[in-house]
Amino acid sequence: MAKTNKSFKRVAKAGKSLPTQIKEILHYHVSQSDIAADAEFRSLIVALNKLDRKVNTVKKQIIEQRKSNVLVVDSARWSKMKK
Repeated sequence: MAKTNKSFKRVAKAGKSLPTQIKEILHYHVSQSDIAADAEFRSLIVALNKLDRKVNTVKKQIIEQRKSNVLVVDSARWSKMKK
């Protein structure tokens, strides 16, 4: 169990999405023969891949929105400075 906790902490610090972290931990347990790479495992990996794509899409949207907000604030500052 100690190995799992250490590996989880190492993965969590890498700044990866939660679905990616879970996939890495599941793959680790398969490599250690703790769990089987059966149909249920593959189904989980497929679902986590879909969730990871959604997370990345939302992350990109947030970044774009923040960039947009910064441009609006900067534009407002310039407008005030010109007056």
